[in-house]
Amino acid sequence: MRRYRVAIVEESAVVAEGLRALLAGGGEFEAVYVAEDIRTLAERFALVAPDAVVVSTSLSCGLP
Repeated sequence: MRRYRVAIVEESAVVAEGLRALLAGGGEFEAVYVAEDIRTLAERFALVAPDAVVVSTSLSCGLP
C-alpha cells in the first residue's frame, strides 16, 4: 500500500500533533513535516517533497 507524504502547516503545536496522530492512525498517510507558517514550508518544500499539504485556515500567512 502506498503511503502519502503530507506536510502540515499549523501555528498550534497541539493541533499539529493531533493532525499528525490522525494521519498516522490509518497507515495510509505519513506526516513528513510540520511548519508553523507558510514561509517555513516554502523554504523547505523541495527537500520535504510532500504529496499533499494541510494548511490551517487561521494562519497569519507570514508572507509580505
